[in-house]
Amino acid sequence: MSFQYPWGLLLLLAIPVLIVIYILLNKYKEDTVSSSYVWELSKKFIKKKNPINTFSKLLALILQCCAIVFLAFSLAQPIFSFKNGADNIVFVLDSSASMKMKSADDDTKTKFDVAKEKIKDVVANSTNGCTFSLILADSSTKAVCQNISDVDIFNSFIDNAGIDDNNSNLDNALSIAQSMVSENKGSLCYIATDETIDLGENPGDNLKVLDVSSKDNNYAIKDLEYSYDSRKKVMTLKTKVISYAEDTEIKVEFFINNKSLGQKRLNVEKGKLSDISVDIADLAGNYKTYESIKASVLNEDKLPEDNDYYLYRSEGDITKILLVSSNPLYYEAAFSALNSNNCGIRYEVMKSSEYALYYSSVTGFDIYVFDGYSPKQLPADGAVWLFNVDSVKGCGFVCQEEVKPVDPGALAKYTSNSSDLIFQQLTKNLSMKNSIKVGQYKRYTLNNKFTVLLSCDNVPFVFAGKNDNNQRQIVCNFDLQNSDLPMLADYIILMRNFISYSNPKVLDVFKYEAGDTVTFSLPDSAKTIVVTTPSGKEEPISKTDLTTYKLEEAGTYSVKVTNYYGREKVVNFYSAYPSDESNPLKADGKQRSIVKNSQEQKANAIYDDILPFVIVAVVFFLTDWILYGHEQF
Repeated sequence: MSFQYPWGLLLLLAIPVLIVIYILLNKYKEDTVSSSYVWELSKKFIKKKNPINTFSKLLALILQCCAIVFLAFSLAQPIFSFKNGADNIVFVLDSSASMKMKSADDDTKTKFDVAKEKIKDVVANSTNGCTFSLILADSSTKAVCQNISDVDIFNSFIDNAGIDDNNSNLDNALSIAQSMVSENKGSLCYIATDETIDLGENPGDNLKVLDVSSKDNNYAIKDLEYSYDSRKKVMTLKTKVISYAEDTEIKVEFFINNKSLGQKRLNVEKGKLSDISVDIADLAGNYKTYESIKASVLNEDKLPEDNDYYLYRSEGDITKILLVSSNPLYYEAAFSALNSNNCGIRYEVMKSSEYALYYSSVTGFDIYVFDGYSPKQLPADGAVWLFNVDSVKGCGFVCQEEVKPVDPGALAKYTSNSSDLIFQQLTKNLSMKNSIKVGQYKRYTLNNKFTVLLSCDNVPFVFAGKNDNNQRQIVCNFDLQNSDLPMLADYIILMRNFISYSNPKVLDVFKYEAGDTVTFSLPDSAKTIVVTTPSGKEEPISKTDLTTYKLEEAGTYSVKVTNYYGREKVVNFYSAYPSDESNPLKADGKQRSIVKNSQEQKANAIYDDILPFVIVAVVFFLTDWILYGHEQF
């Protein structure tokens, strides 16, 4: 038993005071009188006393002391707690990623398994008629069930509860528990977690912790990156590792495309991130276009899920370009420069005459570049670049004439469409300080709504947007060789922006943590998008220009995008184990409590609690008065 307001027990100090008063009242003063005749005569008028009157004063004292005791209890508001003797028990079960760690006592069980067993033990020892509620404390935080009276049914909910690979959110879970506990003043709340919970100086009896923490060591990889020295033809892999409980030697093995590159060893300090790196001679020149890189900790521990880290670069990350040109020099120079910076470009060059013969069977490219050649019809798939061409059916513009400006030529300048999203994409990281000198150009009339990037005297020189086939399209009204654009520092950046706009990558980033939200950039031709999770579950998602997806699991994800022409693009990426969940000594230490009732409910609860004590106290006082009246009359 405990008291909500212990100061109310100070009223018990009135009992010794009352006893002292009774002692003093029972002492009589001796005095001399002239005669006792009158008193003897009055005896016949005095009623014969009942046997109870012989100890009436003692009984009155006892009754008054009992009344004071119960009044003191009513002020102190006692809280009675019996072993699991609540009317309702609310369980908060930590289902975060750290609960996957093996139990310290049994390697066949996880901390999550132990937590569920402890909950079942509490349920088994509860009183008859008790109801149970279960809240899972993960990233989403949800009440699985409420007020279940059947033990078997509730245990089935416990058995079916699973672990989320995300961080825990005990605050949200306890907020839900708060509302449940407030509905029933006889409720208890149990928190089953591996976090350190500070219940404060006066936690009360309605909040208890089922501790499943472990002090065993754990090793984890926190990052993986690479760099490539094209001059030395050397690739460097670097990862970050950590040991949580002790100074030790950590062994790491590296892989490229599932081929082992050997092991590295490093002595690391407890709780400190340490770098391990390895250099690989890329004699064949293949590593810079890797498909997967992997680093694995070889030390055994209680949580193998955070011992691996992947980097992916798959076929879906490669931009395939068909260049139809008689003189592709400047295009090839730009594409080669971008490839050296790991932009992932594969291009083919086809002469105009060859394309004219086979254009109907040419498919499967992300971008079609037509330089000085006007195709009979636009390609069925991919984006289109039209450089120095005449009118093409469905292109969204009409060529009016060819213009030869007076020396030194036309000066094309960047427009000021800073609020336009396409303009922002095309001008990203550009200085835009220099005008472009053009010796000869074509005058176009725009039928569709395009974003103009460069213009001269209100004549659009470079513009982008959608053509009649809803394809992304970039148009330039001059020949690159008849301008100084390839000589400018912005040229390579501009071409990269053209590629990024024309063929948006499904992912720009390939490293995430479980719990993150990923944004997929999808091409216009995308018809279906299917995400395959690390557990093998396939989840179709709806298509928007920027589709978001929350990563609920740690591990390798695969995104398959199928366009309207049946072509598939597959992109792999890795979702790492949450950093905060790898620590077996995870100590949140945040003070938490459960307030039994809201203010209004609390007032009612106080009234309900003290009423029995007040009634008993009044009964004792009334009994005392009745005895006193009987004594006097």
